[in-house]
Amino acid sequence: MKLLHFFPILALLLCLISCSSFKSGLTIPAYQEFSLGETEKLGFSVKLENKSPFELQVETQDENGKRMSGFGLSPEGKTKVYVPANQKAVIRNVHPTSVNVAAEINRGVRGMTYQALDAEQLSNLPKLNMSDLELLIDQNWKGSLRYRDYSSNEMVEIPCKLKVIKKGESILLLEYNFPNEPKANDSQKVKIEENGRKLANQYVISKEKIDGKTIIRTLEEGKDNGEEVLFYYTYTFDKEQFEMKKEYQSLGSDELLFRNKYLFKR
Repeated sequence: MKLLHFFPILALLLCLISCSSFKSGLTIPAYQEFSLGETEKLGFSVKLENKSPFELQVETQDENGKRMSGFGLSPEGKTKVYVPANQKAVIRNVHPTSVNVAAEINRGVRGMTYQALDAEQLSNLPKLNMSDLELLIDQNWKGSLRYRDYSSNEMVEIPCKLKVIKKGESILLLEYNFPNEPKANDSQKVKIEENGRKLANQYVISKEKIDGKTIIRTLEEGKDNGEEVLFYYTYTFDKEQFEMKKEYQSLGSDELLFRNKYLFKR
């Protein structure tokens, strides 16, 4: 257990075993799970509110760690979980950043721990391979970039062309051309890393197909206008269209704000 988690856990534990009811905000680190009621023999209930922009996995387990019930708690979702005698509640964070959860327990409960996800759980996380991206390979994407200009706080849209070139088994080269602003021309290497869990230093948080479109969502820590933020990228594409949207979230905020969007057709 990391030292930085020890003192919050100690304070929570003292309250859990002495208070008739308990309300607290929990922070669950990336790729970890929080267990409540590890050594509790009696049943209890807990109200949960997901304060993060991610779905969290919630389940009850018996003394041997066998899953007895479970569901996904949606972003900003609320629920009440009844935990039978000799079972525990588990809240699992399968995302690459910490999440916050508000918890209210109906009585004092003994035993809680943080634990890193095991190899099997990590293997079930969304991953990418080059076959997911090959539809993008083309030298004739034409469209525009739309972004917020911080100097005027206005939305600006400029024409843009894009070439997507395969440079290896796990690398794509993106070449951006701005006909009206050639000084802004740029290129970017996009590499699939960490067995498909990262794309260009961004953590993959979801991959799905909806109505023939591939939708990939990623996350990256960084700065926007000098402020520490989380960047969220959404890549949506099919045979005809390719959209890249970038949003950001200030630390401690639940609000996603627009940064820019590329939209191309061929």
